[in-house]
Amino acid sequence: MIAYSWEHDGLRERPTLWEALKLSTERHRVIALTGGGGKTSVMFRLADELADMGKTVIVTTTTHIFNPPDRNVVETDCAEDAAKRLERNGSVLVAGVPAAGGKLKSLPLAEAARLKELADVLLYEADGAKRLPIKVPKDGEPVILECTDVVIGCMGLDCIGGELEEFCFRTEQAAELLGLQKGPDGHYSHRITCGDAAKILTSESGTRKLVGERDYRVVMNKADQEELLAKAARIAGDMERLKMAVLYGADAVYLAGTDFGMRAFAGNFDPDELKAAVAYAHAHNVRVHCTINTMPRGDEIVRLPAHLERLNDAGVDAVIVADLGAFTLAGKYAPNCQRHISTQASISNYVTANAWYDLGASRVILARELSLEEIRAIRENTPAELEIEAFVHGAMCVSYSGRCLLSNYMTGRDASRGACAQPCRYHYALLEEKRPGEYFPIEEDEKGSYILNSRDMCMIDHLDDLLDVGLSSLKIEGRAKSAYYAAIVTGAYRHCLDDAAAGRPIDPVWRDEVEHVSHRPYATGFYYGYPGQYYENSRYIREWQVVALVTECGSDGNAVISLRNKFRTGDTVELVGPDLRPFSMTVPEMRDEAGTVIEEPRNPQMLLKLRLPRPVPPMTLVRHQVELSAK
Repeated sequence: MIAYSWEHDGLRERPTLWEALKLSTERHRVIALTGGGGKTSVMFRLADELADMGKTVIVTTTTHIFNPPDRNVVETDCAEDAAKRLERNGSVLVAGVPAAGGKLKSLPLAEAARLKELADVLLYEADGAKRLPIKVPKDGEPVILECTDVVIGCMGLDCIGGELEEFCFRTEQAAELLGLQKGPDGHYSHRITCGDAAKILTSESGTRKLVGERDYRVVMNKADQEELLAKAARIAGDMERLKMAVLYGADAVYLAGTDFGMRAFAGNFDPDELKAAVAYAHAHNVRVHCTINTMPRGDEIVRLPAHLERLNDAGVDAVIVADLGAFTLAGKYAPNCQRHISTQASISNYVTANAWYDLGASRVILARELSLEEIRAIRENTPAELEIEAFVHGAMCVSYSGRCLLSNYMTGRDASRGACAQPCRYHYALLEEKRPGEYFPIEEDEKGSYILNSRDMCMIDHLDDLLDVGLSSLKIEGRAKSAYYAAIVTGAYRHCLDDAAAGRPIDPVWRDEVEHVSHRPYATGFYYGYPGQYYENSRYIREWQVVALVTECGSDGNAVISLRNKFRTGDTVELVGPDLRPFSMTVPEMRDEAGTVIEEPRNPQMLLKLRLPRPVPPMTLVRHQVELSAK
């Protein structure tokens, strides 16, 4: 099984689960596993990895586990019996009291706690979930030993999109946490979203219950498909992206609630999270625009008024819509929100833009297929009060303004309903029926090819042109990107745009920042005419990795940083932050919270103290150069 860890610049493959979780045998000697599906598998994988490291391990439970076949098991209620067995036989021992149904139950808790003195690491299940992938605990759950150093919350990604009552253990508790009500039939008709999963995994009423001040980690199991990996990444990154975009210079952020948005698998915002997001953005004088840009069907449109009222009550500044019916309902049920017209509406001429304006739209987000001159014509023939926005950076949907049919046809996942499988990123060849087994590259004629694209848009070198044609707003595509991406790209465009608007030459340092994030080869889309097909490859270029985040820094440069990836004293790193010009430095002496010198810290989120050559603002990123590009 492959293990991945979430970093500021996305998911990274790790050689072991132990390393992915960034655990330490010095700090994490007693490890509890709670939550839903996969706890037993995770526990034994960690045990085997520790054994390969030369460590002794005792595996047990404070509830019940199945008596594992082909394992070194001692059936006892006494820690001393476990000590004798471990000394005689093997490096991994399973200890428990025999119970009905081929299970082991907990030793008396005092005896279970004694097990920690008998091995290098004690691993135990503290929770049961009836083999369901996600769980919200009831009173009395989980059973966590006081001596526990770290709690690992588990969840199976196969719950995303599944019915709550079918995939979640303790449905009533989950419904209370998520604010759900039963329908007329007495059931919760609710499919679990990435936002739901994120809330359960992070809530002190959910998987974090009774964790307290202990270290906490999350394992999302069954990430064995690209789609499931994408879900894992999006669960990990939602609020963090918003904060980075705000702090690094955005005038507005766009996001989605848990429904009606074009990123069905994103870590979208539930009502409480949305209120928190709006409050955070508004405290920094940043607007919040919420997407409602799917084309809702009859059974969906009836739910839209309530959703719109929630957005209105949360203080959202604008809703982004594509459907005329949704537009009309937004005017009625979200009267305090401006209405922006999504790129999904394919606005390609001034007549259409004016029609939307006459209906009450305050902004139109243009089709992605327009050239600069076509945009100029729209600007010259529309009221000055109508704001015009266009995408300038990020992934390009090459179709008709994102209304792609390939995904639905090839995978059954509807791109116009937020579930795009991105088949335009696949590698293709033609198979001619009379030449079986012979494959030919896809070619284009003078009329072009419109189905494949392996490049990302980047218009940072052409901001003067964008300003000249009269755009009111420049949009960066980033809802499925990492927090690091959101910070760096937002900051780059902020500084370069300010230079361009002031008539100053663009500072090349800021322009270069877009090369410091994970990206495909850059292109300028349709702004300068038909872009042509790109055949070379679709590999991501990844040449930088975040190693730490500055949490505080005094005027003397004395700083506290939170570890993200391995680095060591003497390494050359770069620092970049909100309104902070990137600069490099050699890593000085670092100390942990106890004052111990640490040359190569390895425990994620651990706090380190060091002296920086100059003061920097909080949320400054520390990164180093490393080749992580896909081959």
